[in-house]
Amino acid sequence: MFNLDNNMNNNSLKSPIIIFGVMLSVALVLMSTIASTTMLKIKRDSNVISVTGSAKKDVVSDTGKLYISFSRPAKVSTLGITYNEMNKDSEKIITYLKSKGLTDGEIVINSVNAEDVWDQNERLRKDYTLRQSIEVMSPNVNLIDSVSKDITNLAQNGVILNVNASYTYSKLAEERVSLLSQAVDDAKLRAEAIASKSNKKINDIQSASSGVVQVLSPGSIEVQDYGSYDTSTINKTVMITTKVSFSLK
Repeated sequence: MFNLDNNMNNNSLKSPIIIFGVMLSVALVLMSTIASTTMLKIKRDSNVISVTGSAKKDVVSDTGKLYISFSRPAKVSTLGITYNEMNKDSEKIITYLKSKGLTDGEIVINSVNAEDVWDQNERLRKDYTLRQSIEVMSPNVNLIDSVSKDITNLAQNGVILNVNASYTYSKLAEERVSLLSQAVDDAKLRAEAIASKSNKKINDIQSASSGVVQVLSPGSIEVQDYGSYDTSTINKTVMITTKVSFSLK
């Protein structure tokens, strides 16, 4: 009986040890499998190269816009007179624009707005400021540029105004397709140059993603993550980038 009890005790002690040994063996096998998978992934990843390609093109704006604003201060007692003066200012501007070759279809006259002017001490409304704007849009960008520089001469006739000119390009969608193809070609050349240093060659494209379109003034490098669009110049540079991953062989 004494020996039987000892055997039973020994068996009960061995059972947890055996179970632990089995669990440890399984764990080692799993760790080995994970390690092998990781090494395989790293090996595969080493056969992929990612590069950024770019392409750009110089273009000329095909639409010019002018925003002309002018104003006059007005007393309550002379509000009607000031409205008449604003109409005369508007007529002078329109006459000037047409004399330069712009047409009625290219000119939009906005209505007059009256803004309250408050006395900061008494908190009483004393005066008004009458404001009006005229907008011009034309495909003749050189004419828009010339008018924007010369129209301020109307100040000699008593018309005080502010002028803002902007220039845009309407064929960005078409340019984007062409530039994307060129950017991929540029990325391929870069990838080939890098791969050759490791005595490898590039193979198929694994993935590609396009960057935003940048419309820049000539010579500018002020790109933005969300894209940029310069409207201050007639001549522009359209640029696009793309990130491309190639497999290696």
